[in-house]
Amino acid sequence: MDWYEVTFSPEDISAGLGRDIIQEFSDMYVASGGARDAALFKRSDSFYIYYFSPGAARIATRLITAYSGVACSAPARSELRLMAGDTRFDEIPFADR
Repeated sequence: MDWYEVTFSPEDISAGLGRDIIQEFSDMYVASGGARDAALFKRSDSFYIYYFSPGAARIATRLITAYSGVACSAPARSELRLMAGDTRFDEIPFADR
């Protein structure tokens, strides 16, 4: 159950890639039927780092690949802000669980 992260440069953010990845994932999330373990997060202390939960990675592999995402360790829930996806978090394996 891998988490994935996508890191954008300041120029990428200025070009709207942060907004784009959120919209694209939102569309995939809705099309998938709203999986309870799927969510896209942004690191709270950064404009540039986005995280896909394992469930999100399952439905958004193409998106992760398109934005050069890499596998990473599970982050702590307290480090993240929800951008799109399930709001319940009960089935998402954060590092602090």
